[in-house]
Amino acid sequence: MRITDHSDYIFDTCVDTQKTYVPMKFRFTLHNHVDTEGKSLMYLHITQDGKRDRIPLEYLKIERKHWDNKKQRATKLCQNPHFNLLLENIEKKITTIKTTYLLSEQHLTIAYFKEEFLNTFSRTDFIAFMLKMLEELRPQMKNGTYQTQMKAYRRLKNYTEKVLYTEITHSFLEKYKSYLATDGLAATSINAHIAVIKKYLNLAVKRGVKLPLDTTSITIGTTGGNKVNLDGVEVDSLADYFTSRFIKPAHKQPLGLFLLGCFNGFRISDAQQITAENISNGRIIFTSVKTGKRQIVNINLTTESIISYCPEVLNQLHSDQHINRMLKEIQDIVGIRKKMTFHVARHTFATNYLRLGGKVEVLQQILGHSDIKETMTYVHIVQEEQDRGMMILDNLIAGSHFSQLLAS
Repeated sequence: MRITDHSDYIFDTCVDTQKTYVPMKFRFTLHNHVDTEGKSLMYLHITQDGKRDRIPLEYLKIERKHWDNKKQRATKLCQNPHFNLLLENIEKKITTIKTTYLLSEQHLTIAYFKEEFLNTFSRTDFIAFMLKMLEELRPQMKNGTYQTQMKAYRRLKNYTEKVLYTEITHSFLEKYKSYLATDGLAATSINAHIAVIKKYLNLAVKRGVKLPLDTTSITIGTTGGNKVNLDGVEVDSLADYFTSRFIKPAHKQPLGLFLLGCFNGFRISDAQQITAENISNGRIIFTSVKTGKRQIVNINLTTESIISYCPEVLNQLHSDQHINRMLKEIQDIVGIRKKMTFHVARHTFATNYLRLGGKVEVLQQILGHSDIKETMTYVHIVQEEQDRGMMILDNLIAGSHFSQLLAS
């Protein structure tokens, strides 16, 4: 939309189902007060259907003699070279708000406009709305839930700074899933991120936002994962590479952190926060990022050896994505065919703990599970392995005489 006359900008907004239009006008105006620098504060003045309001633009001040009220622009004498550019950005923001409401067939009132403009509640930008709602709902959430949903928000914001509700289609979601996959996320993690987005889209709909899709048609796959874990031979092959003189320098710290997870059950968020200060009297003491619970883990000999051999394992911080990329390189080098992410270390600890005779009640405490049903999933994995192991006895008698008898 090209505006050639800045004297009045008219925004027609649809009212209810009658399809009648109420003009909304705005102008830039200066406050009468002049500060010590001789400048006046700029306001955005809004009128609609006999009502009026104004929004102070705190970051815009100008000398009255440098303002052309008819053109609604600063003159060339203005000392701020970016003043008119900032005004143009404001106009673009207004145009975006107006366009979104028209496409959504929603009535744009002055109150709604102010909410949108000040980003207190966005009916145009879903990412801004998501952040606002996250902060509003935070007191009602467990810390772990909040961190998980904030991670989904940051991922989406990294993908695109802004996404209009009118752009949220099934095609958009599929492209976003592809982006998450190329960024190294497992299918279950991708599903978890989409589930969070769906939750906040539903909240937007409840607040009157109209979407181009029905949120009930957004399908979410399994988010529980299949608990990929490594057996003793695979962990041993990683330990061999970790202590070899052939290990790539970039692999050493991420692999050391992963091995700590294999022998302690750490989540990546917890492993990343542990430093030497968390170690006292042969124990690692920390507060879980996900649950907010204080956890105490006795240091076993293997953990002590890893930290002694590679002290930087506790004082180098890398992003989750970097660590998972390094683990992918490492698994290719040592020949592990399972898909390795850091969370595999936690599953590896839990399953091997039970394989070696550990009690499920103790495992629950170590992992910090509030419900033993979470821990029992590892019991089922080990039990299935034992059940399958019994089948090898069918090979005890070559040709299986009993199978032949049953077949005859």
